[in-house]
Amino acid sequence: MIRSPKKLMLSAIIKFVVGISILGAFLFFCGGDFAYLNAWIYISAFAVCIFSLGVYLFTKDKELLEKRLNSKEKEDAQKAYTVSASASLIATFGVCGLDYRFNWSDVPLVAVIAALIVMLEPSVDDAFVSVKIGWPLNCNWRFR
Repeated sequence: MIRSPKKLMLSAIIKFVVGISILGAFLFFCGGDFAYLNAWIYISAFAVCIFSLGVYLFTKDKELLEKRLNSKEKEDAQKAYTVSASASLIATFGVCGLDYRFNWSDVPLVAVIAALIVMLEPSVDDAFVSVKIGWPLNCNWRFR
């Protein structure tokens, strides 16, 4: 059963804020410094993407939004995938923070800006069908 729109929105906002806060805390903890500019850029861009998708689902398919907010998987294969994907993301963000802390690599600002453009493209230009967001939404029968 779908929650009332107010409760669904409140739940989505709380999970959004908590998720972004945890991501930021982890990146800055591993990076060892709040002056970690690339972390601020990534967190901001990630927040825009997640917020945009949340608004889209809230306006188009509240049932799917509620399902996505419920993080308890029922099937064993889905549980295993969720655990492995989460571990992979945690390791990736950890290595990024440690890379900044120990100055293992030097990424040019042009590369950071190019990656940001590629990451934000589906959020900025919704007319362009993108592999990241547009393709799954296009192929999913719920969005036709």
